[in-house]
Amino acid sequence: MDIRRAAQEDLDAAEQLYNDVCSALEAGTNWPGWRQGVYPTRADARRAQAAGALYLAWDGARAIGSMVLNHDAAPDYAQVPGWGPDADWPHLLLIHTLAVHPAYQGRGLARRLLAHAEVLARQSGMRALRLDVCVGNVPAIRLYEQCSFACAGTAEMHFCVGTVDPCRLYEKTL
Repeated sequence: MDIRRAAQEDLDAAEQLYNDVCSALEAGTNWPGWRQGVYPTRADARRAQAAGALYLAWDGARAIGSMVLNHDAAPDYAQVPGWGPDADWPHLLLIHTLAVHPAYQGRGLARRLLAHAEVLARQSGMRALRLDVCVGNVPAIRLYEQCSFACAGTAEMHFCVGTVDPCRLYEKTL
């Protein structure tokens, strides 16, 4: 397995990964509330890739995992002390859209993606990794806490899918 920054020619693979993940979520328990054609989509992957923020995990020619790494803080983060506009965002790396293909879940791939994010953050001189997760996404919360992320608080997040969801905001100090 290889994790690397996505190139433009990887967008088809990213879109397929997102569609496969959303299909599985919609057929079972949809912990994050993702919906095919709504979020995450090819357009989301294209924006992240163009910004150099999309990372894909590969098994041969198949994208099996993804994450977006950037400094883009949601305005709703300001509900938590230290997460508002006064935060040192250039020295904080945020993880978004962490996804693992359904056929590869339970194999430690999400942990490997998080570890890769940590390596990149340390190499770039970041102070911390941050992320948000819906309070009902129990598997993700368990993963983040096992990977030494600490809950900094909760916020009502206004997502692009038109919903408002309570989320936990997590940080891992580097």
